[in-house]
Amino acid sequence: MPFPRTVAALCAVSAALLMSACGQGEPPAGPPAPTPAPDAPSPSAPTGTPVPGPEVLPTPPAGGSGALPLTPGVYVGEGVGCGRPPNAGFRIYDGRGISGSSTSDCRATIRSSDGNVHQVDQSCEDTYSGRRSSVAQTVAIPNASTFTLTEGGDTETFRLCAAGEAPAYLEDLARP
Repeated sequence: MPFPRTVAALCAVSAALLMSACGQGEPPAGPPAPTPAPDAPSPSAPTGTPVPGPEVLPTPPAGGSGALPLTPGVYVGEGVGCGRPPNAGFRIYDGRGISGSSTSDCRATIRSSDGNVHQVDQSCEDTYSGRRSSVAQTVAIPNASTFTLTEGGDTETFRLCAAGEAPAYLEDLARP
């Protein structure tokens, strides 16, 4: 149903425009704050507390619906370009589940996690028949913009397309 996504997109754009018009969307004036050394602890972190780097992802709780630590967006397989991916070459993660060209309204439920490898039951609606079915998958997520999907013995790795790289109709499907 495209109406709620359209309303949400309009609200987000309106909020950004209002913040910009009020001067709240711009960086503060003055010299930039000094950048701490890469290994320096965060000023807000107590001494001796490790500060996670950008590749450290939270482990989602088992039984969590759609709680995969991925950035919502359009993902393409290895060797596939973002501009015009073939149907078999892309996946969409919308914050709830990973869908493809023949599935929609997917909902992932994590059965178990071991580090960055998640055993998932995913329920999707078939685009053509409208029937909902569930499949067991293994999803390995080394970082928030890459995942490897294993289903029925087949394994494929996908990477996130940057905003504006994939066709607009696919990017619209990826909006939570």
